[in-house]
Amino acid sequence: MQCCHCGNHEVGTGCTIPKAPFYVTSMDSFMSGWGPATGKKNVCVVACSTREMAERVLRYVKSRNEQKNARITTFRPGEGPTVLLTNLVEWIKTSKQNGF
Repeated sequence: MQCCHCGNHEVGTGCTIPKAPFYVTSMDSFMSGWGPATGKKNVCVVACSTREMAERVLRYVKSRNEQKNARITTFRPGEGPTVLLTNLVEWIKTSKQNGF
């Protein structure tokens, strides 16, 4: 399914990540290397409005076995030739709407 924001990406990819003071990022070892992330690392991103929210999200992400290198940053990550960004909040919302 194509992204409604740009029409060039799959739903939930980097173009949908909003500007925020904090971001929680992690490398998804399960989703990396196949599908839209073929030949790439799939980096999950959650934009957070407060440091407290980012810390709660970080604790949750670190509890997931497939999430590696979880951290809080103030810089919005960018996609590149070896990195696919996934807006985790948008991806979950779209998946639920589509019955996944």
